[in-house]
Amino acid sequence: MARPLIEPARDARHVHGQDGLADLDLPRSRREPVEEHAVELLRRTLLAAPAPVTLIPLAPLKNIAVLLRTYPEVIPTLERIVLMGGSVAVANATAGTVRYHRTARRVGWQHPGYRPSLCCSDAG
Repeated sequence: MARPLIEPARDARHVHGQDGLADLDLPRSRREPVEEHAVELLRRTLLAAPAPVTLIPLAPLKNIAVLLRTYPEVIPTLERIVLMGGSVAVANATAGTVRYHRTARRVGWQHPGYRPSLCCSDAG
């Protein structure tokens, strides 16, 4: 599943830098990747949580969409999902946000009675 669900992959290095983290030259993590698929890890973690969880995904929402479409039983474990995207003050910076919302609706992660929160990059 190392590809977009619906739309072709887009290169955003012009926005997020060559490393995807604004080229901050952060030290490499000493943690090793787990063998478990991200969707399964999220499902297991959410179902075991003692209280509702707030998710703050920092990448495209594919794993969240697949999680909620495949395992709707996790929905009651979510307090909310906070999305970062776009800008109010920068021209065309909200196009990606609109695209994510449109795509999210198409893949079905927005369920009745549940609304995500959106935090623009220039929110004060």
